[in-house]
Formats: sequence, C-alpha cells, structure tokens
Amino acid sequence: MLLTSPLYWLAIWLLVPAYLFLEKETFRNLLILFSGCIFYFLSADLTGYLILFTLTVFVYWGEKRRWTHYNLSILLVAAPLFIFKITNTSVPFGLSYVTFSLLAFVFMRKESANADMPALSSFASGALFFPYIGAGPITQIHDTSQQISKKEESVDNLKWGTLLVINGLFKKRIGDLISAIAVNPETVVAGQTYPEKCIAVVALGAQFYADFSGYTDIALGTALLFGIKLPENFSLPFLATNVSDFWRRWHITMGAWVRNYIFLPLFGLFLDSFQRKRALAVTALTTFCSMSFIGLWHGFTLNYVFWAIYNTFLILTTPLVDQWISSYTRYSKFVLVPLTFLLMASGFIFVQLKTFGLVRVFLSHSTGNLRSP
Repeated sequence: MLLTSPLYWLAIWLLVPAYLFLEKETFRNLLILFSGCIFYFLSADLTGYLILFTLTVFVYWGEKRRWTHYNLSILLVAAPLFIFKITNTSVPFGLSYVTFSLLAFVFMRKESANADMPALSSFASGALFFPYIGAGPITQIHDTSQQISKKEESVDNLKWGTLLVINGLFKKRIGDLISAIAVNPETVVAGQTYPEKCIAVVALGAQFYADFSGYTDIALGTALLFGIKLPENFSLPFLATNVSDFWRRWHITMGAWVRNYIFLPLFGLFLDSFQRKRALAVTALTTFCSMSFIGLWHGFTLNYVFWAIYNTFLILTTPLVDQWISSYTRYSKFVLVPLTFLLMASGFIFVQLKTFGLVRVFLSHSTGNLRSP
C-alpha cells in the first residue's frame, strides 16, 4: 500500500489517537506491530511481513543469547535480500531497509557487546516501524525503540508532522507531473532531438528528487505524528557544489551506512594490504566497491556497474574540477551547482533505463544529433 493512498491515511488517523492514548509501553509496541500487519495486509504482502518479522526475531535472540557467530549473523540476515536480488525476484516490500537496519544493529552490538537488550516487543516495534520500511530512511533500531518507550506527546509534533506530510505529497505530485517529460524507455525508443533529450535529463533529476524525497517526507511526517523523529535523509542535494557534497546530501542514511560499514572497513583493509602505499589507488578501489554496493543493491544489471564507474570517476576528479573552475572565476559556486546537478541527473539515466542497450541508444542518438547540422 502506497503512503499516498487514501486507505493508508484513513488507517493513520485511526492509529495515531489510539497510540497516543495508550499508557503502557507494551501495548504501544503491540499496536505498532499490529499496524505493520494492517499495512502489509492492505498491500497484499503478508508473506513479506512474515519474512521481516522472522528476521527481526532471529537477530534479537541471536544477539540476546549470543547463539550465533558475528559473521554468521551477518550472512544469515543479508541472505534473503541477496537471494531475491540475484535471482531478479520481486523483493518483499520493506526487506531492504529492515535488513540494513538489522545489520546496523548487529554491527553496533559488536562494538558494545555489554549493552542491555530491550524487550522483544520493543525491539520488534523499532525494527518494523512501518512508515520507514518502504523508502527509508535507514534507522537505528535502538533509537526508534527508545522513542516508542518514552512516547513524546506534543502539539508541535502533530503540527510539523502534518506539514511534512503535506510537503511530501506536494513533491510527489510534482514528480508525477515532471515524469511526462523525463527520460523513459518509451521516449528513447521513439527517438528525440538533442534539445529534447537535454530537457528530459534535467526533468529526470528533478523527478527522482521529488519522488524519493517526497516519499521520505511522508514517512518522516507520519512518524512524527506518533511522536517519533526519524533521521533526515535529504538536505537540498541539488544545491551541492560537487559530487562528493551531493552524496553527503542525498539519501544521507544510506550514505552513512555505506561509509561506516563498507567504505571505512575496506579502506583500512586495502591500505594495510598495499602497505600504506598508493593511497589514491586504494581510495579509487574502495570508492568503486562502495558505489558498486549501492548500485547492485538497486539491481544486478550491467547498468549499475557503469553507474558505479561513472560516480567513482566523478568523485575522484571532484577536487581537480573544483580547483580548475575556481581558478577561472570568483563566482565558482554559480557554475559548480548547476554542473553538479547536470552530472548527477545524467547518472540517473543508468537507473531509469533498465538495460544497457537502452542507455546506448539514448547516448548514441544524443551524440548523433549533436553532429547533425
């Protein structure tokens, strides 16, 4: 069930007063879990919810009783998502974000093994808090669980939560309107002029941002209605002055997760392997591995490999481009911001066009039109 559907909002306006009315933490936890059941039932995906609940219980008891080895826990938690992705099978709704949140919890427990475990109902409600599991943000389970246990009630939460939801719905509507002129497989096959393709690329960047950040705003707003503050996931990414800055502003929680659990461990490993020589090569290899992870998480296709190569190249050349442009003008920001937008919007072509054949057709037509009189 989409967060924009009337049925979803009917359920929310019934659940929020019930949640705020309940005084016992256990009852609030059970209501959150019951809400998730309703959400998945209306989405016709109860099997997906069963998978998520099983994973959550497995991680909880595995960490509480220490009955599984650390590496085995990671493997078993990541296995369902990996299998669905590699077989190109439809991934159960929410499996990606719940998996990342559970893995973050396992990683955190390794660093603080003596920390107290919450009750199962509290842990499960934090892991399966339904507003975030569709499109993020990736949450820290213990933080969400603690907020549910405290139950913060305030008029400000209701006010700002409602405004966030309205803002998200507005963005989604903008995204829907822009999609008509954005890059898509149908227009690529039909053929476009070069100016039309340029407009389509710009529209694609705007559409991706409007859809993704709009959905996230709805999730953040819904959570705030319950008195729960989820982490920020976007910070005006298309005002970034370079590609590295863009990735600090876009899908912030995913970027932090990859940096903490992919980039930094691999960087340390590769640096030791190269005996701290060739630092640039280590940075390039680690960046490529990190971007490949993000790309292949979206889908096991050749497009995402090229997307990873493209972003790795841009990130590595960012300092040179910044320096070169800054040496020519005092107003480099007015050049770098639109340039970064165009570069990142162009990268979304690999995401939007599902096969490399379509990407090749799009690029070849563009090039051909450039050369034509």
